[in-house]
Amino acid sequence: MDSDLILKSLRDVEAELQGLDQRLTELEQLRARREQIYGLVCQMRFVLGLGPYSPEKAGLLSTALEDAATYMAANPNPSPNPPSTSIWESARIILRQANGPLDLPEIVNALRGLNFKLPGRSGKETVRAILNKKPDVFERLGEGKYKLK
Repeated sequence: MDSDLILKSLRDVEAELQGLDQRLTELEQLRARREQIYGLVCQMRFVLGLGPYSPEKAGLLSTALEDAATYMAANPNPSPNPPSTSIWESARIILRQANGPLDLPEIVNALRGLNFKLPGRSGKETVRAILNKKPDVFERLGEGKYKLK
């Protein structure tokens, strides 16, 4: 009789475990989609000169859309060609426009928004190496953050 109770409990707990595994799979898909959307938002904000995304600033987007519309009217066909500046020069421009430190993924996303083809799986190590080779221009703040000197 004890073994029957244990088996029933085991089935119940295994069913709960399966349900949790299913929910975790859904959350992983949601996280991956969030990363895609976040990258797109970073690229679009950079192209429009709006600076990096933060949830607090997201509500201010409607006031910035007028500036974006003005920009798009002045630049109706952004060039799909690779940029003519180097990665480090473009990173310097990105950080200047951000008016503060940025995380390495934000810099990488902005560079991709400028049509840079970054080697490697994520491009982060390439950009990190390039920024670290210019200590007179970039200051590493730790935890993957950089700012201009």
